[in-house]
Amino acid sequence: MPMGPDLAREIFWIELAHLVALAAVIRTNLAFFSRAGKDATLYRYVQLQACLALWIVAKILKTVSPTEGLRWAWIVVQYAGVSALGPSFFHFAYRYARRRPLRVAWALYAGGAAFFAVAATNPAHHLFYATYDFYGDTFGPAFYAHSAYTYGLVAAGIVMAARGFGRGRSVRTADAMIAASAALPLAVNALYIAGVIQPLFDVTPILMSLSLGLFGTAAFRHGFLGVLPFPPEELIRGLPDPVVVKSPSGRTAYSTLPAEGAGSLGLYKAFRKRGYSIELYADFGTIRRLEREYDARNAALEALNARLRERNARRDALYEVEAANRARMDLHDLLGHSVTLVILLLRAAASSLASDPGKARRLVAQAGEQAAAAERDLELAVRPSAPDGTSAPPEREYLSRLLDDIVGLYQDTDLSVEVSTLGEERPVPAPLARALERCCQESFANAIKHSGARSVFVGAVFRPSSVLLTVVDDGDGADGFVPGHGIRMMRDRIAGFGGSLRVSTAKGEGFQLSVSVPVPPFR
Repeated sequence: MPMGPDLAREIFWIELAHLVALAAVIRTNLAFFSRAGKDATLYRYVQLQACLALWIVAKILKTVSPTEGLRWAWIVVQYAGVSALGPSFFHFAYRYARRRPLRVAWALYAGGAAFFAVAATNPAHHLFYATYDFYGDTFGPAFYAHSAYTYGLVAAGIVMAARGFGRGRSVRTADAMIAASAALPLAVNALYIAGVIQPLFDVTPILMSLSLGLFGTAAFRHGFLGVLPFPPEELIRGLPDPVVVKSPSGRTAYSTLPAEGAGSLGLYKAFRKRGYSIELYADFGTIRRLEREYDARNAALEALNARLRERNARRDALYEVEAANRARMDLHDLLGHSVTLVILLLRAAASSLASDPGKARRLVAQAGEQAAAAERDLELAVRPSAPDGTSAPPEREYLSRLLDDIVGLYQDTDLSVEVSTLGEERPVPAPLARALERCCQESFANAIKHSGARSVFVGAVFRPSSVLLTVVDDGDGADGFVPGHGIRMMRDRIAGFGGSLRVSTAKGEGFQLSVSVPVPPFR
């Protein structure tokens, strides 16, 4: 056939396309083989790709063959790969999906070999190719039987491989479709054989190489066939410790030891694999330095723990002292207030005994009730948890309610009591409310026992961020007043809340107690 410019140009583009496809097949398979797990499934995959590579190489050489005889020879070589393609694909799919050898593999390859024998002897019978030339071929019945045999094996392999993906080897259906993309080039090949499409040349091998690229994408993304997304050398170089691999002859085949010497590096583990010696090294100098730093930090932590234990012991002792002082103040305030109130009630009963016996009996009964209440309050002060299982006290209290309770206790006595509040009242924390209540009770007891007062005024001023409590009596008062035990305990109690206590008195002017304490905002 004469070689014109148009024919030469077509041949150039045909060859270029096949060379690119061949390069893609070789490059991808080298990456697969170097990074995948070496097992029977990988070898079946390499066998499948070898058939595809042989097909492409034969088509390249067939296209540039100068004689009809040489062209036919390369067609025979081409069908050596094509005849084994279907059995190889099914064999690979079975090995991948079932994870066991295919016992009837010989029968599949025997069928492919029979079709190859028919193709190789075609000049004697023309059952495979009726005619063949550069621009087109006509096919015989054996060719169609061979195509049906190959397509059937590929279709069965695709279904089997897809089931293998469905058992968890891929997490997306799209990846299984990519892995089975060999169906696309074979479908195009079927349309080419049937004459539905008529490209310049058979594009099936090129489409096969394209599907191989898509298949490789799925493999590198999901570890198909054990493929790593990076070369093993990169993994070894990324290890923090050096590695040395020696061949069976003792020659160093691979090493990540520093070129300038091992320094403080030392061998800590060695083992053999398939005759090769693998040695693992560690930087013992760095390890010893880290151990010293670790020991120093542990010593510092132990010293800190000792200081914390000492501080906690002092804190626990202070808590015990504080609890004892708080109990002592509660007992003092409760006893002083309760005893004083009982005395007042009994005095009032004695003065009413002749004129109003009924009132006297009522006051005596009230004194008994107050004594019983004092007993309960003393028990709670010593043992805060309620013995009857009642609910815990509220977190906040209204001070005016506590003051009204105190005033109510003195309503039947000879002591005149008046209460007044100013400002918008908000509930205050219960401990603070109880502390102010104790100050008020102690003031009443002092007014009765020490100053001979006949009337007491209690005033509470509620400010946005503080409370002012004032207790004034009309007793004798005193010049040069020296605070006694009760006043000192009240001052200590209020100081615990950040407040202050002030006393004002003079001879004949009574006694005035003023307490000012901050109140946290109510939320």
